[in-house]
Amino acid sequence: MPIKKSKITILGAGPSGLSAAIYLAQNDFTVTVCEQREYPGARFKNAWQILENYSSNIDALEELQLMGLQPFFFYSPQRSVRFFDSKLREFHLTSKKPFGYFIKRGGAVDSLDSALFRMAQQSGVQFKFLTRINPNDADIIAGGSTYISGVSKEIVFESPTNDLVLTILDNYLTPFGFSYLFIINGHGTIGTAILRDFKYIDIYAETVVLRFKQIVDFTMNNIQETVSSVDFFIPKTAVENSKLFVGEAAGFQDYLFGLNIRRSIQSGYLAAKSIVEGLSYDDFWKKHFITQMKNSILNRFIYEQCGNAGYTFFLCAARHFDFRNTGYFLNNPGLIRRTAACFVKTLWENHKSCKHNNRCEWCRTIC
Repeated sequence: MPIKKSKITILGAGPSGLSAAIYLAQNDFTVTVCEQREYPGARFKNAWQILENYSSNIDALEELQLMGLQPFFFYSPQRSVRFFDSKLREFHLTSKKPFGYFIKRGGAVDSLDSALFRMAQQSGVQFKFLTRINPNDADIIAGGSTYISGVSKEIVFESPTNDLVLTILDNYLTPFGFSYLFIINGHGTIGTAILRDFKYIDIYAETVVLRFKQIVDFTMNNIQETVSSVDFFIPKTAVENSKLFVGEAAGFQDYLFGLNIRRSIQSGYLAAKSIVEGLSYDDFWKKHFITQMKNSILNRFIYEQCGNAGYTFFLCAARHFDFRNTGYFLNNPGLIRRTAACFVKTLWENHKSCKHNNRCEWCRTIC
């Protein structure tokens, strides 16, 4: 049932919670956001992350504006990336339009989190930081993932090195994950994402740094580190006991590479819109991205079956096409890929291990 109240409490001040708060406040709701950390984006150290721009024909920045969110944050459009396989062979992929926008996550004045925070304040949203509340006392749950399906470590640093956008696909270096090195305007981030051996994340991250230094000479000053986890599942509903779940808390992930910022913002906006209009939140989000989410199961399955030889084959083929168009193809399946995704979803089902309070349509055991 739609929420019918004029005062809304939101748990979590990430992009999904803030986007929901802004839309509700702009529509005359009284909104309070409770955040356990000291400011929005505090768990990040101003790391570079990607606002993907390939899942839809609509440009991501234009979509933000359609949701009433102005891009008052730093962004760097990207049309070129250098991929490397397990043998450090290079594959240069390009696109005519940006395949993504690099944005900062953290407390910097020009970060995505700070920009959304300012917009929320200007809209009249009230904040309670360093505050933990019981989820039962919230109307919208935007508290991030609860269980661990994958782990990533980000190393943030300053460097005089010229801009770099590098990614390595190598199962030995990052089991079933990937690693990246982004340096933009003297500000760098090295990311290590893995789906196995979580307790060894620090060792994997150290090895990733050494591997990138085999590719290019760069320096790292003022180093900061942070570790995050992610949970993968397909929700059959994002509503539980009249609470609306958004962002990572709802399982709204891209299973291939975990690029979920755009979808998190969308989900917060759709949850708020459902409250304002008195309509079904589940109907809204399923209409917008359930097909893409189920298709991402197929993408993840293929990725894990490929291995290093498969990654090399994919990169060899992908360099002959527009990289943004390739991303769009992978995220918007035709009939054959939709059918294959349903088969893979059934193959990987594991309800016995489900920890999502019956909100889950599909679970998978991570060894």
